[in-house]
Amino acid sequence: MTGPPASRPSGSKGSGASGEPSDPRFRAFRQLTFHSVLGGLCPLVPIPFLDDWLLGRVKRWMIADLGRGLTMDLDREARAILAGGRDAWRLSGCGAGCVWAIQKVFFGLLIKLFRKVLYFLAIRDGLHAATEVFHEGYLASYALERADMPAQAGPQRNLARHVRIAVLKTLDTMDLQPVRDVLRRTFRGSWGVLIAASRALAGPFLRRKQRRAAEAGDSETEAQVRASEEERLGGLVDRAAAALWGNREYFEGLEATFVRHLEGIDSDR
Repeated sequence: MTGPPASRPSGSKGSGASGEPSDPRFRAFRQLTFHSVLGGLCPLVPIPFLDDWLLGRVKRWMIADLGRGLTMDLDREARAILAGGRDAWRLSGCGAGCVWAIQKVFFGLLIKLFRKVLYFLAIRDGLHAATEVFHEGYLASYALERADMPAQAGPQRNLARHVRIAVLKTLDTMDLQPVRDVLRRTFRGSWGVLIAASRALAGPFLRRKQRRAAEAGDSETEAQVRASEEERLGGLVDRAAAALWGNREYFEGLEATFVRHLEGIDSDR
């Protein structure tokens, strides 16, 4: 893989004719920001399990978009791993999965019953999800653009697994507050727009038949949803991307932490 990383900020904040930073990589960075905002909408969907299903779809959309900018075409299994679809190893067996399911139903019912009292929890979770999606996408893009990665990791599923583990370790050890603060400031005063966007995001997938079609790879509905959300959230995404862009010191520290974890995985092989 050659050429500059598609989604990494350069530290420069020049302006083009449209008011965007002049660096052409900003377009990919903005697309990453768009997916992080979509991820932030998912916890605002007051339907147990559908919110997590939507968050998984958003992450897969993001990884697929990142893959289109690479010379290496990621297969379906690798995309699923990078999107977190193979994180079952994080659970300690069936019991943990059952506890998670009970919690989802219980807190979902609580939010429905006491929406005004507990709605701040959904907002908090939305910011957390947006921050998480942004970092996962940024680090996956950074890893896949490293020219030495495929040779080190071997088959795509191994590459994806190593990257995913290193991403999760980085999220556990890094202070993500700088990005979360930017997103919080951007979202402030726009929650009405975000709530409406969360309903629009969930609407087409409320029926099981449509969810199954999406899982099977029917992209027509998904493409329509994404286009609609892009139009609805365009201004907010522009503000968030512009505010995040150019934080060179933070992103360099993030990359360095990620590389340490990735090299630790390689040394343990």
